[in-house]
Amino acid sequence: MIGRRAATPSTRNMATAALLIAASAAARHESRGGHHRTDYPHSDPRLAHRSAITLSEARRIAAS
Repeated sequence: MIGRRAATPSTRNMATAALLIAASAAARHESRGGHHRTDYPHSDPRLAHRSAITLSEARRIAAS
């Protein structure tokens, strides 16, 4: 888990952003842009909308 022990606030922010991006990509059930998934090779126009994820949701996805 990303904690306060990170070397600098900048490092902590980069690690948090990386967690949110990776968790969002893992939760997606389609390929979209640079996030190509071999198990979901096609994009779905019905899912072409902005979405949001919280840090706690990202941590839950990363833990699973």
